[in-house]
Amino acid sequence: MAFMDKAELESLLTPLTLVSQTPNSITDIKELQEELRKSRRRGWTLDDEERFPGMRCIAAPVFDSLGKVVAGVSISGPITRFPDSKLETLAVSVVKAATDISERLQS
Repeated sequence: MAFMDKAELESLLTPLTLVSQTPNSITDIKELQEELRKSRRRGWTLDDEERFPGMRCIAAPVFDSLGKVVAGVSISGPITRFPDSKLETLAVSVVKAATDISERLQS
């Protein structure tokens, strides 16, 4: 969603009702849009116990030769293995894997 164009994202979000799965779930469209902008800027996204308590997920997009997102690479694990102090390092690895795949798709 972070790499959708504005009109496509708007048509997806307009009819949605965001439901809370955990206390960390994003249930406000404006907050979600801000999180998507943040994810796009840094090149990866974080599910910070939004779906399951105690679990985190880091994901990065895979791009085809036209620059369109066609897949994603992610890692998930318990928050004890994904503490704040390791998020950037883990994200670098995820982005690297996604970039490597993207480059293979583009050659």
